[in-house]
Amino acid sequence: MTLEYLLTHAVAGASVAALAWAALSPVLANHAVYDDLYVLSSPDLHCGWAEWAAEGAWHDVWGSRLNGPTSNQQWRPLAVASLRLSLALRPGCAAAGAAPLLATRDACDAPPHACLAALHGDTLALHALCAALLYWAAAGPLRAPAAEAALGAALFALHPAHAESVATVYGRADVVALALQLSSLLLAWRWRRAAGAAAAARLLGALLLAAAAALCKENAVPVALALPLADWLLWPSQSASKAALALASSAAVAGGLLLRRASLQPWGPPTGFVDNPAAFLRDAGARRASLAWLNVRYLLFLLGCGRQAVNHGWDSGTLILPPAAADPRAAAALAVHCAAAAALLALAWAAARRPAARPPLFLALWGLLAFAPAANAAFVVGTTLGERLLYLPSAPFCLLAARALRLAAAAAPPRAAAAAAALALAAVAQRCRSELAPYRCEQRLWAANAQRYPRNVLALNNLAVRFDTVGLHADALPLYDAIEAVWAAGEAGGHARLFRDQQRAWGVAENAMRRGALGRARVLRPLLAAAAVDAGWAGGRGGAALEREEAAATAMRAYVEALNGQPDAALAQRILARLRLLCDRWDAGGLLPLCREVRK
Repeated sequence: MTLEYLLTHAVAGASVAALAWAALSPVLANHAVYDDLYVLSSPDLHCGWAEWAAEGAWHDVWGSRLNGPTSNQQWRPLAVASLRLSLALRPGCAAAGAAPLLATRDACDAPPHACLAALHGDTLALHALCAALLYWAAAGPLRAPAAEAALGAALFALHPAHAESVATVYGRADVVALALQLSSLLLAWRWRRAAGAAAAARLLGALLLAAAAALCKENAVPVALALPLADWLLWPSQSASKAALALASSAAVAGGLLLRRASLQPWGPPTGFVDNPAAFLRDAGARRASLAWLNVRYLLFLLGCGRQAVNHGWDSGTLILPPAAADPRAAAALAVHCAAAAALLALAWAAARRPAARPPLFLALWGLLAFAPAANAAFVVGTTLGERLLYLPSAPFCLLAARALRLAAAAAPPRAAAAAAALALAAVAQRCRSELAPYRCEQRLWAANAQRYPRNVLALNNLAVRFDTVGLHADALPLYDAIEAVWAAGEAGGHARLFRDQQRAWGVAENAMRRGALGRARVLRPLLAAAAVDAGWAGGRGGAALEREEAAATAMRAYVEALNGQPDAALAQRILARLRLLCDRWDAGGLLPLCREVRK
């Protein structure tokens, strides 16, 4: 490599990193939102290093003991370590605790705490590093032309689907995982070009980096197998021993990490109908069609289509498909999957005949490995649809998109192609900034989600609670009215995430009490508590029969309590109708005194 070559690529990588920093710099003013509250409140983030290494490193990302009753099973020790390091590098931040980091969460126009701004700044710097590493990976191991590599890295740097990962503290796991993955790929490429002790050291380093990426985010576990894929497709060699060593070592890394995950009970985060309704539908056809449609939605997000939201699981009305086979979305999902399979087979056929087709095949397989954990194929994930799950697979996707754009513009004059690319990047950057705006603070985030899903009671409730917290009770009252209207219209079962537990429902009622609406609270609190149990079990497919009967009895008692709160006549009729349905399901013989009264 000549000095000119190294300087050219160094400047290009630095330019892409600078573009990422400039375009996404508004995240530096963000406050703590959504799951940031759990991550920042974890004692593992603020204790000493010795204490963390002894105990905290074996906790989940929220600080709960793995396999404990409250654990989310998300074992990401290196992601937590990166956050700890960010605080440790700033004097006083490590010992300050969570309180100052969360103190300004409702002050949208005030600057965030300096330590919180430092956390966001480090995440943004790592995202910029990922963009530079992606350019170097495209220009080096993948042998892409410099212009194509720069376009792919720039698309990645500005992609609107990255808003959640870069704008939040909990998104650090995605960003660090990808940085380690790309570093592993680059070091493996250097291993292939070395010999002796240097080659062994580089291979060991590449494998360690792949393992470290998997300890940041579960999605990175299968991507350890990208190293032997790269060795087979990108760097064919006469040395069979090197290829065998790469395959065996990568398989050992991936297998060891999978066994470590399997030792956590249950496998993966504990999920149910309220976490991922699409994966727990009773009808097998509707379940398969809904999961296939989720993959199509992910593809649309990668293509830049669709509005972003912090949790698309609230949009169950458009994500869950009915059992009817005639639903056009089911046919569209099948067509997209068939087209994707045909494209992959075509790439494999082309790669077998022409070496130039091997990099696109590697990118496609790399993207599939990175996306596999989010596809609900091997196991059920705890998120119906979320852009943060696209951060890792978006890297190969952006490089594939850049190659497709370069081939499409091959016949155009160079200056016209460059101008079109610049305009496209400007439009993508503007879209990315608009997606970043809601993450400024809790109130704006929930306002954006309530606007995105106006009939979703969880989005409405979160915004109402934020209004109540800052004293805007008059703004919160119409939202509570909307919640009751949605339930009265019979739509609450489609928004089961509101009813995650009774505490959330009770919180709504307590806010009503604080406003002095005690009469309405006496109805609202038990009503939502009943729906918490009712909606969760109505859509679920698991659990013992005894548990279901106890859940039904709990819902019945809460509905009766709501009736005792003297609701208006229309709402009372709705509650009675639901009680009759539960009695018909669980007390067909008329043995329960409550059901005998209801039937009268």
